[in-house]
Amino acid sequence: MDMNILVDQKRKILENINYAKEIKINKISALLVCNEEEIQKELLSWLIFEGYKVSLIKDDVNILTIEW
Repeated sequence: MDMNILVDQKRKILENINYAKEIKINKISALLVCNEEEIQKELLSWLIFEGYKVSLIKDDVNILTIEW
């Protein structure tokens, strides 16, 4: 697993969550372009541990939905 990708993904997700909170939105969705299962598991675990409700839909593209 490439830790740089994981750290970068976490940073981007936190930026989007913080922006959404500033504008009073309680849910965001993101397309995950990284198909590595380990990175996806780490991201989901991290978000759940932080108290977010998450959903990952795997189809032609991976769609991650995060609620708080």
